[in-house]
Amino acid sequence: MTDISFDDLSDDALDAPLPTFAILARFREEAATEAEAIDALSRRFVEAGAPAATVSTERRDDDSTWLLVARVVSISIDASTAVAGVVEDLASAGLRPDEVWVHRQIA
Repeated sequence: MTDISFDDLSDDALDAPLPTFAILARFREEAATEAEAIDALSRRFVEAGAPAATVSTERRDDDSTWLLVARVVSISIDASTAVAGVVEDLASAGLRPDEVWVHRQIA
């Protein structure tokens, strides 16, 4: 095994930024209108102190349930770690999405 010290690393290696990912999380929200559904989920994020999110509508089910997608930006070493971090952050804030996935790497 070879020991590596910080002296062996170049300045470029130490300054390399971590990648940034757009993570999407799908939620169900019951409301009469699309605007009410988006407002309710956005309010839940704020009240829970969850990561900042942009909320949009995916579709409406027949029974006044709206499927909403919250977009969260995460900086992480890789995509799977970014998703795991967002899931953990949401769960600790009391928000349980139906599904979470990487939309794309943005930086």
